Amino acid sequence: NLALVAGIHWPTKVADYRDNMAKQTQINLLSSMAI
Repeated sequence: NLALVAGIHWPTKVADYRDNMAKQTQINLLSSMAI
């Protein structure tokens, strides 16, 4: 499992990679529900 933690500011390249992988795999990150 992977948990997204609220308040973390990812470096631009890391955030872009994460978002791109989520899009390619059609996985919703649900970042609005981060804890």
